[in-house]
Amino acid sequence: MNSLINFRSTFVAAIADSWNNENFRKEFVESGKDLLGFLQYKTIENEEKEHSVVDNCVFINPWKSVEIVFAYPDLVWKPVEENGWTGDNSGVLITIPKIPEGDSELSNAELLAKYFNIFPTFYGGLKTEKEILAELKVDFPHRFENIVTTSFDMLSTYITGHSAAQVSDHLEDFTAVILQVIAKYWNNESFRDEITPKNESFNILDKTVPRDKSPILSKHFEYKNPWNMNIVFQYDEGFDLSDGKQAAETYPKNKILLSYPQVPDVITKSSSHKEIEPIALADYNKEGAALPFSCC
Repeated sequence: MNSLINFRSTFVAAIADSWNNENFRKEFVESGKDLLGFLQYKTIENEEKEHSVVDNCVFINPWKSVEIVFAYPDLVWKPVEENGWTGDNSGVLITIPKIPEGDSELSNAELLAKYFNIFPTFYGGLKTEKEILAELKVDFPHRFENIVTTSFDMLSTYITGHSAAQVSDHLEDFTAVILQVIAKYWNNESFRDEITPKNESFNILDKTVPRDKSPILSKHFEYKNPWNMNIVFQYDEGFDLSDGKQAAETYPKNKILLSYPQVPDVITKSSSHKEIEPIALADYNKEGAALPFSCC
């Protein structure tokens, strides 16, 4: 199964579980938590796999350099007033590396090529089978041998299937425009002010997210955002591509920014939560078709 679709199905299962399990909801929605790592851990954690929908999923995060987090205010389901879920768009946050200085051993073009090597798409590179197994060994030291023994075929199929998946044209185009943004950002001060205005910042704890920069990308590069999401940027001096001693795994990760859909609270005389929640979940999943993690 394609890993993007696998994440989406596991994520929707987690939404359903969170609507009916307050303890799980608190853990799932905890501010700043990377949902990729969380869902990987939760789907493997329970050896019995019988307590919830998520327990019966299997998700292994194959991407090195992206996180998915709840960063926008919650969505509210208003099927009558708004014909569905209402709230902020989702978004993707791209971190721009440090502006090169004159004493770098690499040229600016070489540094940009280095960035492209780390981020062939905004998800970053794929973990190798060896890297995934090493990660599982750290997370499950006492159960690792059993996991590999009982799930080896699944792991191999999963990794092979993801590696064989083709990147969509949308993702290729987006990667291309990110490279254009970085190159221009490094050399054009007025462009920097447009992409990362000084009065904007990203703070996941208080749900502060920069404004959508899709119009800026359209203005400078004739790029049309294909997704129903915001495209935002932040600059990080610590993301220094010229530092040969800095390991790639320490570079900041890009982030997909989501809104948590609140438990539906629409009860009519002829309906109950059990009847309403599947409809609300299906509506939420339909909206997700316009997000980048639903692409192949």
